[in-house]
Amino acid sequence: MPFPALSAAEAAQLGTPGFPTRAEWAAIRPRLFARAALLQPSLRPEMTTYTPGETLGLLDRPEVAAWRRVLGGMGAPRGTRLVVLVPCAKTKPWADAPRGLYLA
Repeated sequence: MPFPALSAAEAAQLGTPGFPTRAEWAAIRPRLFARAALLQPSLRPEMTTYTPGETLGLLDRPEVAAWRRVLGGMGAPRGTRLVVLVPCAKTKPWADAPRGLYLA
């Protein structure tokens, strides 16, 4: 599967204390995706990230760049003081979210 790449800093951490080895990450990464795909079959491996470095790597993809242009052209409603974008997560930080609240 064509997963996004780790950043150079993340790759350098592999095998150091507290981080999986390169071989462990190569086994863990597909299992994370497979588990997520059971809940969301339309997930695309090349668009599914689990680390900050993988996420940053998506910024150059044409579909992500197009989405960012659309967002960049949007304005908040008049009188709005704060806009919060919440990344995809199993739980959501608001009441009545389908998967519950963040503990924080």
